[in-house]
Amino acid sequence: MSDKTQALAKAMREAGPACCNSTAAASEVLAQSGFDTLTPENRAVALARVLGLMVSKSAKSIAETSWDFHTFATALANNINSQGAVDWTLVIQALDYPEFAVQDAAGFEFIVKAFRTAAKVLNHLSAAA
Repeated sequence: MSDKTQALAKAMREAGPACCNSTAAASEVLAQSGFDTLTPENRAVALARVLGLMVSKSAKSIAETSWDFHTFATALANNINSQGAVDWTLVIQALDYPEFAVQDAAGFEFIVKAFRTAAKVLNHLSAAA
């Protein structure tokens, strides 16, 4: 695993859930991590690590920390460069890494909602363009 694919999750872990409080904050973390320089395959790996970070605690902890995936997905969609959109099927496949663990059903539900949110946000923004 390259440092580049782990940079986004590392930056988000250090910033905490506050980096998803606004699209501006999420965009800043995306820019600082160099996300826009990644290949589509490495983007998928980086986003899988972000999802893993977001569900790494129990449902109670997720509720307490309140990662706002919708805000993150909106920032992501706004910052995608000419290399193209994120392939969310690849993101889900990239969740198959040794450290990935879902603590409970709420964590699994978070991933499903994140996948649906990403699809909805990206479709909405591409339709508006």
